[in-house]
Amino acid sequence: MAGNQINDSLSRRRFIKSVSLAGGGNMMSGDRLVQLDPYKLDILRKITPSYGEAATPIDLFDTDIQTCFAMKVERPFDEWTVAAFFNPDLAEPIEKTFSLKRLGLDRTKTYLAYDFWRQQFRTRSFR
Repeated sequence: MAGNQINDSLSRRRFIKSVSLAGGGNMMSGDRLVQLDPYKLDILRKITPSYGEAATPIDLFDTDIQTCFAMKVERPFDEWTVAAFFNPDLAEPIEKTFSLKRLGLDRTKTYLAYDFWRQQFRTRSFR
């Protein structure tokens, strides 16, 4: 496969798995797990096990296709919000703005953003 085709295929797989993860349901794979290439296996490792709760669509009444979801996660040791942003058009980048309030966050606090697929913190904080 050419470089662009590999990146496109990886983007599509990440998109599909991210939607499954945001939905909170069971994750299924028709692939033979022992035969997966490292890229596909890495994606499956990152999204399993499922959290078991669905994220809330933030832009439910804004457009026909929802592109922003948020879910508050509470654990005995801490709590955080997972926000998922989707671009249904893999060919063209899009830019959208959502207020912290719409994501269920307190605008008087400072937040860090973490890129799940790249496994790295974003360099700026949000307030």
